[in-house]
Amino acid sequence: MSALHEMQQRRLRIKMWNSKVPDFESILKKVCAAFDVDQADVRVRHRGGPASMARKAFAWLCVRNYEIPTTAVAEFLKVSPGAASNMLGDGEKIVSGSKELSI
Repeated sequence: MSALHEMQQRRLRIKMWNSKVPDFESILKKVCAAFDVDQADVRVRHRGGPASMARKAFAWLCVRNYEIPTTAVAEFLKVSPGAASNMLGDGEKIVSGSKELSI
């Protein structure tokens, strides 16, 4: 596969993502309601606690459930793409253990 073809495929995925996926704010509202945290708290880095768990669940839902690119989620949460990627493992465990967020 050529580099040009890969770039075209990536652009196509982003266009599809933009048309089919709810916006970040609606996903964030659902996550905040499930964890009973404020939206502002989720957008700030935390170590441990409900806000940290909500950030990880939010990242997992966006990337795995809605197929939003990790880089877009990272930008929204104001973290590096690597940090957003690291949230996914814990986020999966959190979402699978949550009745409100289970898929």
